[in-house]
Amino acid sequence: MDRFEKLFTASPVAMFITEVGSGMVLSVNPSFVEVTGHDAKALVGSSIVDLDIWPAGQRSFVAKIAAGDALRDVEVQIRRDDGSLRQLLISTERITSGDDRRQLQVGIATDMTELRLLEEQFERAQKMELMGQLVAGVAHDFNNLLTVIAGFADLSLHHKQLPSDIRADIEEILKAARSAASVIRQLLVFARRSITMPQLTDINRVVAQMNLMLGRLIGENIKLNAKLAADLKPALIDPAQLEQVIVNLVVNARDAMSGGGLLTIETENVVLDEEWARRHAGGAAGVFVRLAVTDTGIGMDEEVRRQVFEPFFTTKEADRGSGLGLAMVYRAVKRAGGSIWFDSEVGVGTTFAVYLPAISGQDPLPPTHETMKSMRGTETVAVVEDQPDVRRFVCAALARHGYQLFDAPTARDLIARLSLESAVVDLIICDVVLPQMGGTELARICQALRPQVRVLYMSGYAVVSTDAFEPGTTFIQKPFTARDLLEKVRALLDTPAAG
Repeated sequence: MDRFEKLFTASPVAMFITEVGSGMVLSVNPSFVEVTGHDAKALVGSSIVDLDIWPAGQRSFVAKIAAGDALRDVEVQIRRDDGSLRQLLISTERITSGDDRRQLQVGIATDMTELRLLEEQFERAQKMELMGQLVAGVAHDFNNLLTVIAGFADLSLHHKQLPSDIRADIEEILKAARSAASVIRQLLVFARRSITMPQLTDINRVVAQMNLMLGRLIGENIKLNAKLAADLKPALIDPAQLEQVIVNLVVNARDAMSGGGLLTIETENVVLDEEWARRHAGGAAGVFVRLAVTDTGIGMDEEVRRQVFEPFFTTKEADRGSGLGLAMVYRAVKRAGGSIWFDSEVGVGTTFAVYLPAISGQDPLPPTHETMKSMRGTETVAVVEDQPDVRRFVCAALARHGYQLFDAPTARDLIARLSLESAVVDLIICDVVLPQMGGTELARICQALRPQVRVLYMSGYAVVSTDAFEPGTTFIQKPFTARDLLEKVRALLDTPAAG
């Protein structure tokens, strides 16, 4: 028995011994004390049925332990001394005491809490992935439709002698198409399927464009206040990624104010010195654009603050949060060369502050003075697109501005054309996803046949990353207008060919 007692005491697995019939707890090992959080003195000497560790609804299971029934891998919950719950996998076996021949029940309890948490996180991640795939597919179809609607509306505005009332109607159609495109883009932000294309971005403009959507997101019991600096410098970040950052910070702020409150979004230019950088590990000195989201919610305690940026960590209920929002924010900010810090006080509120390197002396969205006439050309352009209505629009926009067109419904049509020695193609406009082969594969084949040919990719899908493309790749995201297309085409054709 001494050997058993030594094994019992030293076991890393939680173990307990009870008396069959009465259910009295005779002994618990240190591992059981650690798992339950209850002192051995509070457990030993009491009936296992009467212990406070069992949540309601599990008394019948505990009665089986007291009766001496053999159990195999029964998963139950226990309540620790601090009130938290743990998942245990319990197995029991009846033995006979060597000294007095008493019938005893030996139980082992394996802590499954972390494993079950990982399983839940994995299931949530799978659900999010499936949601992302669904949203991406829907976005593809809508973006193709919106390309046709916005594209032909834009072309119609340039007809000569267009009556003013008809012009106004068409402008409303174009405005509605742009609004629909914004909704689709924001859906992709939620589904984490937005394209990653860093560019000079006016943060104030992004916040202003999201104002209506954010108001709907936070509800009527929270007041939204925006304090935007008038002289804000641009930052180099993908606008869709910035939208995702703002959405996640706002959602977190909303959830911290279940009873209502004030949510403030603030922007300003700041100069961070070396002293600040020393006090903020990972930060840097320089000129930055500061984007801060402040709530008047419940605040965060020390334990939450330590884990706030960890993937899958969440204080929300299982069906309300994935624990990926702030981890995504952290990753997006770091990818843009910035840093993120927070200040929180329990019962007062929380501020998350994003610092993005400011880009001086450049306009993030320079006004275009080009007219549609100045974007004309005579080059030959091949358009490869499996959606007939989209292909008709692209071809119509180019043909009306002087370009020679080769209409190619499939990749094979274009390859066959380029196989002819006399064929001339200066530019290929192709969809990223085509029925027979991918756009990048098609481009490689075509550039092997015509090394000087340029390529413009387009897609209605949300491209998660541009890493699959060669450096310097030119891409246009659907939906786009005729002006958007012509600007891209003219800029690409006017770029000197690589050596």
